[in-house]
Amino acid sequence: MLLMRNIVLLAVIAVSFLLYCETSKLLIEKDITDLFGADTHLYLTLATGTVNDQIQLFHPLTVYLTKAWMAVFSPIRDVIGVDNLSGAMYALIGAGGVAAAYSAFRRLLPSSYVITCTIAYAFAFSGWYFSSIHETKIIDGSIASIYIAIYLYIREKWSPTGALALTAVLIIGCFNAIVTAFLVAIPAIDTFLRENYRIRKLGWVALHAMPVPLIFIALELLIDRSIAAGANEAEANGHFDLLLTFAALGDHGIASWLGFALNWMLFSLAAPASNADYSYAIWEDYHGYFEPSVLNYFGNGATGLFLVMLCIMLATVVIYRRSDAKTASLQPLLIGLAAYSLIRSILFFVFIPAEALLYTPPVILAHLLILFCFFIYSDAPYKKPVLYTFVAALFISNMRFLFG
Repeated sequence: MLLMRNIVLLAVIAVSFLLYCETSKLLIEKDITDLFGADTHLYLTLATGTVNDQIQLFHPLTVYLTKAWMAVFSPIRDVIGVDNLSGAMYALIGAGGVAAAYSAFRRLLPSSYVITCTIAYAFAFSGWYFSSIHETKIIDGSIASIYIAIYLYIREKWSPTGALALTAVLIIGCFNAIVTAFLVAIPAIDTFLRENYRIRKLGWVALHAMPVPLIFIALELLIDRSIAAGANEAEANGHFDLLLTFAALGDHGIASWLGFALNWMLFSLAAPASNADYSYAIWEDYHGYFEPSVLNYFGNGATGLFLVMLCIMLATVVIYRRSDAKTASLQPLLIGLAAYSLIRSILFFVFIPAEALLYTPPVILAHLLILFCFFIYSDAPYKKPVLYTFVAALFISNMRFLFG
């Protein structure tokens, strides 16, 4: 059984990696690698050795990962090309996230559902797209998935070693994006609720989170300020300056909130259209977003089917909701996952609501775990056919955008 699981896991990683690499080549041919606010050009130049101040300021892990990757594989650099070699790193990191998702689903769901749910994660739009371009956001996404997978492991059987591994992932993630710290909300809320609101039980979580402020100080006062002295962009002077600069430019009205929610919850899973040529007022000349309208899903059979099946699954959760020991044991965890996504969404809505999709890879696994746990542990009939149809529609919808 263990051998079979390892074979399946390796197959999932290999297929995901090859899929992302092939998609990367196609996106380059179609010249659609810089959509949704992606700074692809900065990461492409990083692969050639040119480090942009903004990347060094906010994503130092990406800088050193890229340097190490390009150095290790320098003998084949001229054979496969800089773009393909660098792109393979992001594809491999994305595939690592898929492996982590497989582990997470295996911890929470019946074995007969695990592969299907893992496929849904691998084919979710924002994960697939950002694994196929040069962008640091898939690094954040895979780190979040690894963190969740490790936490689910130690949730079953807590150990100091497991807690140290979780902390190591948190530290690594914060050096790529300080907002990785929001992941701490998951064990904090889950533990607090499972331990009947006893704050003293949060001691290990407090120790676990302790490196975060130290990392922030290091980034903001040591790394940031030393680089910012030579930065050309006004916003590249630290985390607070970046937040305030873009928050002042953004639209935070009701329409913007609805568009943000659509990107955060729906478009991150399935592309609503075959192109992304919508522009926001903040950058009128940049046509690289999905139009923020749910009606676009009904412009095609596959996308419409995706939305219909999602609505059926959500309705099923309400109508056939089960109340037993299993669902009760999952509730604190699912609340923690939802809180993590909510906290992250609030920050990025304030920061830059137009680019919600860009920041969704780290919440994909959380969203799918919530959806699948509620749906699979309901008393609804025909759950597998509904789930298979949902995943197939999701896959076809995203294939239509990426390969169409």
